[in-house]
Amino acid sequence: MSPQTIAVHVDRYDEGAIDSTPPSIETDRSFDLHVTNHGEPVHLHVRADDELADVVSVAETNPYVESGESITIPVRVGAHESDRSGAVELSTRFGANTAAIDLTLTGGVDPDDRVDVDERLASPPDRGESADDGAERRSVPTDALALAGLVVLALVVGIGALSIVDGPAAILGGLTVLAGVLVAGYLLASGDA
Repeated sequence: MSPQTIAVHVDRYDEGAIDSTPPSIETDRSFDLHVTNHGEPVHLHVRADDELADVVSVAETNPYVESGESITIPVRVGAHESDRSGAVELSTRFGANTAAIDLTLTGGVDPDDRVDVDERLASPPDRGESADDGAERRSVPTDALALAGLVVLALVVGIGALSIVDGPAAILGGLTVLAGVLVAGYLLASGDA
């Protein structure tokens, strides 16, 4: 379904004059402004008035329209809870020429279409309470992860040293690394880390 279109004419009858067909609209959806410039090139300023500014947005608020050119400006209508009235304001030549399209937003959100959200979702769970209602979660303490990382690093360094260096110093270094790995493994297994 294509959006409803309002024809806006600039400089059609008088220099700088702005007129629209229809001059008012009642809708619950987005719509388009189809702007035609019949005179000199001009910047057209388009905005929702203060009553509708929070739910109506204009895709291009200050387009430049060449002489004889026609452009389409999408006007988006956001969610609203009840009927609202206001206007889409149009102006040229720094406000010297103005017009307004009266806009009545109908409908809003049907109570049957509302989604109820549990208020508990608004805040994170307490430390003692699980995010998934009591399901057990296992986590690895960061100390254990750091210790495991150091064990892997020590093994890599020890194996690298043994492959490069020969002799009694290398064997002693390898045994020292192996002893450190065994102690770290014991600490990890016992949970004292």
